[in-house]
Amino acid sequence: MKLEFKIMGLELIKKHLSQLEKNNSVHYKDLFNIAFMKEHTKFSSFNEFLKSGNFTVNSIDDFKAIPDEKMDAHVKEASDFSCWQDMLNSAVRSYTIAKLGL
Repeated sequence: MKLEFKIMGLELIKKHLSQLEKNNSVHYKDLFNIAFMKEHTKFSSFNEFLKSGNFTVNSIDDFKAIPDEKMDAHVKEASDFSCWQDMLNSAVRSYTIAKLGL
């Protein structure tokens, strides 16, 4: 007995994946969008989240200057993640799934 089936939507996923591969960067507002922030924090924006941690961020250099220990502590206190890397990984995963249309 031979069982055959066709998986629908693979071409669309390939198209979305190709578009993702062309884009080397993602704006933080797209990565940490309102839905993500509301689901995982009590804030509706990443800027609010940063301000609540007493971080002043006006540039990428300001953001990079935040000590890892302080960001980890703020993430643990103000979100449902245990550290910054977990929060970032989750945001990237959510963004990718949304862009792939899954």
